[in-house]
Amino acid sequence: MFIGCSTKSANEHREATNEPSPAQVVGQFGSVVISAQISKGSRFNVYCNDSWSTPQQLPVAVGEWHDYSFKIPEELTSFRIDPTEVAGAQVEIRSIRFDRLGKPTRWMPLTDLMKWLKSDTALRIDDSSKLVELTTTGKNMYLMCTVNLDYYLLKPPE
Repeated sequence: MFIGCSTKSANEHREATNEPSPAQVVGQFGSVVISAQISKGSRFNVYCNDSWSTPQQLPVAVGEWHDYSFKIPEELTSFRIDPTEVAGAQVEIRSIRFDRLGKPTRWMPLTDLMKWLKSDTALRIDDSSKLVELTTTGKNMYLMCTVNLDYYLLKPPE
């Protein structure tokens, strides 16, 4: 939450730092870190708990492996990721990690992504690298699911 004196408004500060508004994250307690390489696009959006009109957003580090870190609320019930806004992009996901205050870190098995609701994307797991590879087939691509963080792994998958 933005606290302090500044010439910027709280909204300008949130936009500049990717800090979500209080309406987006209530009872904030941690973050999700998605390690990905994205071939093109300008923004990576994440939505929490049916807040579909107000995403958290980070710029895409085109063509580079990057850890994208987003804040998550204490009660995370649904989760949507939009790693790019353009058709024809190649996205590789190496890991999805949930860091929570006062709780052990959890890693989502990437095989779970295959069960998620998908739009405008082709998704597969590379058997040799164990990476999730997706290709966007339209500009409105997303992956979405309901979430139970305590179901996920305590150690990173091998």
